[in-house]
Amino acid sequence: MAEKEAIIQKWVKDQIEKKYGTDVYLFKVPQGPYNSRRGIPDLVMGIKGLFVAIEVKTDKGTLTKLQSHELFKISKAGCISLTIYGKSQPMLDVLFDTVEGLT
Repeated sequence: MAEKEAIIQKWVKDQIEKKYGTDVYLFKVPQGPYNSRRGIPDLVMGIKGLFVAIEVKTDKGTLTKLQSHELFKISKAGCISLTIYGKSQPMLDVLFDTVEGLT
């Protein structure tokens, strides 16, 4: 049975907070019909002065067109955006290397 997206989101959040401690401000965007704009990435954060947005998917999940568009707009604005599929330590390492390279 594949892990649920919420479990993967918590794992990603925990790994980032473990790595950066007080150098990160992380916010999980609540989803629902009345409290969120559609397509916004699951995790939005500031790490060492950088804006980072992460969409989390299960191993078999796929981005919607709207999610892809939002991630593109974030990247185009000069910020870091990425999608993490499952508990992908290599993808987190790419994020960590990017942050370290820019700070």
